[in-house]
Amino acid sequence: MDASDNAPTRYLISDACCIAQKPLVSGAAIGTDGQLTVYCYGDDGPCYRCLYPNPPPAQNCARCADAGVLGPVPGAIGTLQALEVIKIISGIGEVLSKKMLIVDALYCRYMTVKLRSKSDSCASCGSNPSVTRDSLPTFDYFAFTGQPSASDAPTSLNLVDPNHRITVAELVERMEKDPMHLVVDVRPRHQFDICSIPGSINAPMQEFGNHIDTIKGMIQQDGDAVPISVICRRGNQSQRALQELHGLGFTHAVDVIGGVQSWSSSIDPSFPLY
Repeated sequence: MDASDNAPTRYLISDACCIAQKPLVSGAAIGTDGQLTVYCYGDDGPCYRCLYPNPPPAQNCARCADAGVLGPVPGAIGTLQALEVIKIISGIGEVLSKKMLIVDALYCRYMTVKLRSKSDSCASCGSNPSVTRDSLPTFDYFAFTGQPSASDAPTSLNLVDPNHRITVAELVERMEKDPMHLVVDVRPRHQFDICSIPGSINAPMQEFGNHIDTIKGMIQQDGDAVPISVICRRGNQSQRALQELHGLGFTHAVDVIGGVQSWSSSIDPSFPLY
């Protein structure tokens, strides 16, 4: 059973199952969505590489640690994985091979899509595989996928002038000095709903442009001198949002280094981490 949330691990586990000739019950969940399939099952069941011979761009892959996941979703997918294992062991029912179950937990919708059969040209399970029992231990999955291991924290970016960045301690000082201080949180809505800095507003980065008029309205209501601080989870997305604000003329806006994770570790230990 595979419940990993990063490409290097998924490729590694699938390759190992191909070599060992063992079926792989694979589940994934992110946000409020989940999916489930069985790889390497039977004579013509595809492996992970059959479907994805080339890894997707790293920027298109989100981990649960970064994008978040609603707790019951991986629980539901895990239960369905256990059911597939029982079916495989007992030989009863129809195994979810060459099919993928897609779950939309938000609206309780389930959909099954057909998958291709095993690829003869697959590097792992094809007729002339390049990933073998001998080559597997030295195969560099991180280099192959261009993604870090699951335990690595995302690389801290430096996209803006250091003079336009402040620490969480400086943010507290600014908020205490000016009650009208505007804190713009660019995390996704579901993360903002979990926890947020008192008085902050949510303008998710994915739809940041749609919130510019709201920000302008708050600034115009209270005067152009109103301080603006932009915060996210770790301090990367907030820099991108800050670049947009600076491009629109809000040059006094600043970024909060380390995001809400720094807020939790340095200001408010009761602030939830997820």
